[in-house]
Amino acid sequence: GGAFPPAMVNDVFIADPVLGAVGRFHLREDGYAPSLERPEIETTSPFMFSKDPSFRPIQIISAPDGTLYIADLAREKFDQYTDTGRIWRISPAGLKQSMPPKMAAFKTADLAASLASPNGWVRDTAARLLFERRDTNCIPVLAKQLARNREPLARLHSLCALAGLDVLKLEDVLTALADEDDRVREQAVRLANGFIQNGKIDNTLWSQLAVHASDHSARVRFELAFTAGTVQRPNTPLLLANIDRHINCDDVVAVVARFHGSDMLVVIDEEIMVMPGQKEIDGAALHDGIVLAPVRMHD
Repeated sequence: GGAFPPAMVNDVFIADPVLGAVGRFHLREDGYAPSLERPEIETTSPFMFSKDPSFRPIQIISAPDGTLYIADLAREKFDQYTDTGRIWRISPAGLKQSMPPKMAAFKTADLAASLASPNGWVRDTAARLLFERRDTNCIPVLAKQLARNREPLARLHSLCALAGLDVLKLEDVLTALADEDDRVREQAVRLANGFIQNGKIDNTLWSQLAVHASDHSARVRFELAFTAGTVQRPNTPLLLANIDRHINCDDVVAVVARFHGSDMLVVIDEEIMVMPGQKEIDGAALHDGIVLAPVRMHD
């Protein structure tokens, strides 16, 4: 939201009520599985802690001015009933408090434009108000932002807003699939599911999805493993095999086993075996995929 120093942009804050502390971590994009890294300055102590045994932080949200609000149970024992609690406001020293915009009074076009704001609260509020109003006048504005806005976050939120309003068109998905930003393409692959009916898919959409089997972003390829497996086409196993080859691990095998069945794996294995330098599907990965593969986090 702009309140904290640039070094803290995109950092993650996690409340730990058991330890009575708030941790701060750098979010690192590590393939398809993001990782957290504690800042060097906080390796010996967390971002926020208290000697008060009743300090029990349970939730953290971004305030309209970019500062942080922390909800605190304010009880020493978890099973202790109390009708009191605390809300902490965390802000950098010397920050001048500003009045939040009165977004309820914004016109629809202004709300759509607010999806490009660097302030997360402003973006979230704009998206919520657009959904609540369901004003169709915002559709061309959102479609234009998706295609032309310079800010990746604006394009991403415009895409999701169109989907949330149930007005997403095939052309919008195709536009997003060609986006230069990994996050936009990833969401486009996910939203392409809405255009797959009983295993059937538009030829153009399928061709565009197939291109992303070798996408440089592992997150895009991993998302494609979910989407492509629902398509009933002769070359579906080949596409999934290409994803597995580019990710170069058994996680795609786990996805296919968990969501598309072991029969699909047999066909994929045949495709992989004809690729130079490729290995057979790992039986242990097959078992882990059927039994242990995690559920999709965004569903």
